[in-house]
Amino acid sequence: MKKLITALSIFTAITLYSCSSDDSSANCAVCTYNEGDSSFSESVCQGGNGNAYVQDVDTGIGYDEYIMTAEEGGAECN
Repeated sequence: MKKLITALSIFTAITLYSCSSDDSSANCAVCTYNEGDSSFSESVCQGGNGNAYVQDVDTGIGYDEYIMTAEEGGAECN
């Protein structure tokens, strides 16, 4: 489990870095997942097609659905 959290933390850092150069008018949210003593965050942006993009990759899932699913899974998105 710790390897998963570490991998997700690295993924989050890359995601935040890659989204930092995005247009500030983009609709983006940061979702934070807390699990025990560990937490990780990911930046989720809405693409022009309405899908959620994580690390500039189209997830194939609608932005609103992605955020809703993340929050149902225990994430705090803002």
